[in-house]
Formats: sequence, structure tokens, C-alpha cells
Amino acid sequence: MAALGLFGLATYVTQQRTKEIGVRKVLGASSLRLLKLLSGDFIKLVFVAMVIASPVAWWAMNQWLRDFNYKIDINWMYFILAGMGLSSSP
Repeated sequence: MAALGLFGLATYVTQQRTKEIGVRKVLGASSLRLLKLLSGDFIKLVFVAMVIASPVAWWAMNQWLRDFNYKIDINWMYFILAGMGLSSSP
């Protein structure tokens, strides 16, 4: 559901910036540069959401898992890897 919301927001922003994209393309901007320009704001929002959600998710998972007979620990590496996966996607 969140991906659908991000897709809708990206579509809206792209429609609002159509003239800017056209001018930049005419002046010689590459498609990769335009992609970085449009996705930069979204990457920042996703990073802020990850910084806020990771500690909450870690705490909630620890609270839930401590009631089981076979104890496991949630490592912070899982959250770091998830963040790296998010930042590497276009």
C-alpha cells in the first residue's frame, strides 16, 4: 500500500514538473540526471521514515519475541541492510 502511495506521489510530482523536465531535456540533461532530480526528494522521505520506524520496529519485535520459549535476538544489521536496499533502488 505504501508503494502505491509513493507511486501516486511520484506521478503527481512528475506531472507538475513536466515543463521543467522538458526544458532540462532540451538543454541536454540526461535521463539519469532527470531520474536523480525527481527521485531525490523521495529518497530523503524514505530515509527519514526508516530512521523513525527502525527503532520502533526493533522495540516492538523484541517485546513480541521475548514471550516465546525459544529466544532470538533481533540484530540491528537487518535494519541497516534494509536501509541499504531502499537507498540503492532507483
